[in-house]
Order: sequence, then C-alpha cells, then structure tokens
Amino acid sequence: LLEDLLSYPVRVKGEGERLWLLDQERGTLYGWDERMNLVSFLGSDGLAELEGEGETAFSSPIDFDICGDKIIVADTGNRRVVLLEETKKRIFPLLARKVRFFDEQRATLLFGKNLTLLSFLQEKAETTAIETLLDFEIFPFLSGKIVYLTR
Repeated sequence: LLEDLLSYPVRVKGEGERLWLLDQERGTLYGWDERMNLVSFLGSDGLAELEGEGETAFSSPIDFDICGDKIIVADTGNRRVVLLEETKKRIFPLLARKVRFFDEQRATLLFGKNLTLLSFLQEKAETTAIETLLDFEIFPFLSGKIVYLTR
C-alpha cells in the first residue's frame, strides 16, 4: 500500500498515536493512525486543505514538525514556510531546509548558514548567521536550548 502511495518520502515523524510521512515528489504530508489507516493528508493530494486566494499546494516540501495541533512545513519549491493549525493556514516567505518548533508560538528554521527564530504572534523573524553551521536540534529536557553542529 505504501509503495503505491509514496513517490519520494523525505521525512517521517511519530506524534501521539499518529505516524506522519512527508512525500517531497507528491508534495503531500500523510498521517496514519495506530492501525496504519490513512487518516489525514495535506498538500497536493489534499489540495482542498491548502487552497485559497490563489495560493498553491506544497511544491517540493523538504521538512516538517508538529507541536500539538500545529504543523509547520518547509515548502521549498514555493520558497516559503507554511504553518497549519486547525482550519487556519499562515504563510511566511522564508526559505528553510529544516524546521522545528521551539515552542507553541515560535519555530526555528535552518537554511544554509542561517538559523532563524520565527515568532508566529509577532510575525517576526530573527536570523543569526553561523559560518560553519551544519545542523541543529532543540532539546526540551535542556530547557528548550538549541544545540547546533558546526564544522
């Protein structure tokens, strides 16, 4: 079943009782329940979930993260980050190859040597350039500190 559905899966994540998988080629984020029943899909295969006022569905999404009822997607082909929460969709014109929720109101984005903290409430992005930045992760057990990997 998964072989027929997926073209180019790039990221998988477990959250609660759901398994989420992002397919870059199909431009779709799929969600399965604990019995592996497909229960949710957002993006090109779930176009109605993303349409509105001329906006397109995902194009070459590369990463996503989940925090409660919020999902954030690095939609690289459309050169944006998309925040989905319940029935709302918010678009931020930022490039990212990795996205992680810092907390419920902020996300951290990685693109090249730039690490960006995006505030959803203030709709503000603060970017720090780190010349040899390779990757980062946020650790809740370290009081939400960001640990990053450099060369």
